Amino acid sequence: MNLEQQIVGQWEIASGCASAVVLPPPDACPRMIHQLYGIAEWHPITSFFVFMFIVFLIYVSYLAFVSPAGSGH
Repeated sequence: MNLEQQIVGQWEIASGCASAVVLPPPDACPRMIHQLYGIAEWHPITSFFVFMFIVFLIYVSYLAFVSPAGSGH
């Protein structure tokens, strides 16, 4: 279970449609929970972290190889 699914699972429990995390959400859950589960399958939070890590690696590479401060190495 990924981060997004854990969040949807907690909302599922908070809405009262399930007493434990059930994925996919049961039919008794509100439509909003099903929509959030659909969005969670795209992994938006995890994708953001991966994207930021890649940006960080590019920036650090720039500092090491291109930046005037790093050219003395």
